[in-house]
Amino acid sequence: MIVVDASVAVKWFLNEPFSDDAIALLSMDEKLLGPQLAAYEVAGAFVRARRRGDITDAELTGFTDRWIATITANVLFLNYAPDDLHRASALAAALAHPLADCVYLAMAERLNTPLITADKVFFEKVASGFPFVSFLADVSSGVAGAG
Repeated sequence: MIVVDASVAVKWFLNEPFSDDAIALLSMDEKLLGPQLAAYEVAGAFVRARRRGDITDAELTGFTDRWIATITANVLFLNYAPDDLHRASALAAALAHPLADCVYLAMAERLNTPLITADKVFFEKVASGFPFVSFLADVSSGVAGAG
């Protein structure tokens, strides 16, 4: 099992730096997990891309449809545990970091499984205290313990 955050899942659809690395995760023999929050965060990234003019209305609809299909097909298993919210709140306060990112961190910690992120700021903030967190580019080069 591997927890992937929204910064990784978005790259399955939008052509961004490290998109190839994110897509490679889909062929790994690992169950990919995320909190239910991921459903909204990824869709929100599509909307932001549309507002910036990076994608068209038709692409927004297509990406959203494909994202829903990805969730429905359990390519990314969505999970919710109330304790994650308590732990994420404590982590967000202690790290002075947004709650949403800390939800993924709390989930990975609870499941004792790797967390992969493409958010460099988040990774650099938590890497020293949370060795189970890996940066996406490092995973594809075999540095992370995922797999």
